[in-house]
Amino acid sequence: MENPRTNEDHQAPAGQFRVIAVDRFKGLADDELVGDFTTLDAAIEAANAEADPWYAVYVYDADGVCVWSHLGPAISERKLQK
Repeated sequence: MENPRTNEDHQAPAGQFRVIAVDRFKGLADDELVGDFTTLDAAIEAANAEADPWYAVYVYDADGVCVWSHLGPAISERKLQK
């Protein structure tokens, strides 16, 4: 199944952060936009409210880079740690 979202779908509006929840069993084809937030703290708070065993929740910046995940360090954080 092809993922209907593109990297642009993960990009938040300029200066904001986008929260996306992904059904861990259906995969990226069933991801859901939670919302766009003006601060990272607000986005993380919203992401934590959505997180449960069925969903993986990610926060993306305006460049479409994953900056936070409730599953652990975001991809961008892991790259910085190397």
